[in-house]
Amino acid sequence: MTREGAKSTIVEWIEVFYNRQRLYSTLNYLSPVQFEERAEALQWATSAEGKFARSFMSWNQDLLSRDRTGQLACANEVKRLGVTLEILPGRKAVSGFCTLWVQPANQRQFLPIDKN
Repeated sequence: MTREGAKSTIVEWIEVFYNRQRLYSTLNYLSPVQFEERAEALQWATSAEGKFARSFMSWNQDLLSRDRTGQLACANEVKRLGVTLEILPGRKAVSGFCTLWVQPANQRQFLPIDKN
């Protein structure tokens, strides 16, 4: 290998591998890649989509829990309610999906309670 080839290889290793993998005290002992990933996650979490996702998880906390057999509570609700989901004409799913809330409790509309 020539001197220029060795220099090029070393510079490439430093730039491509070492500087991206090593931990920086100025980045709270994270690598630049880890720091960027956290920054992107934080940016998403504070976006409208991230805020909705947090609310969605909160509204459905009970439905997203699992029973002792590992089934999601929302999938059990599908069975209890007898819900079917028609994907294509004549093709109905009876399992493998969930019923979840997409609005907060104060915006949901319910039918009056039948007093029979």
